[in-house]
Amino acid sequence: MADSCGSESTTAPDEGFPQNRRIRRGVDFKRAFDRRCSVADDLFIVYACENELLFSRIGLSVSRKVGPAPVRNRWKRLIREVFRRMSQEANCGVDFVVIPRTHRSKTTSPPSLKLTHQSLQSLLPRARRRLQKPKQ
Repeated sequence: MADSCGSESTTAPDEGFPQNRRIRRGVDFKRAFDRRCSVADDLFIVYACENELLFSRIGLSVSRKVGPAPVRNRWKRLIREVFRRMSQEANCGVDFVVIPRTHRSKTTSPPSLKLTHQSLQSLLPRARRRLQKPKQ
């Protein structure tokens, strides 16, 4: 039965986060961790490794230490939204695994979209540059 409100016409199909931009297999996460190329700040740890694709993907590892399920899901939505908005980082052929840092404070709420954006906007290019450096 069709919706009489026309809800299909109000959603923009290009504003979603496509499944092919997500790291979902354990092998891909392991490859990023084994590459041992990471950068961090107060909010996140980001691991990076090259992929054989023309676009970047993001993987999320949000531990139960961060909080209950609704809080973990909020973290994931924030990180995916920031990655979706960062167009230049999304087309560099790198897999990024983002891990929120657990805070010792009593608040379990995730940061604002602005703080998340500022943090990832500095970390993702740093991780990509670190990948380009020759190993010593």
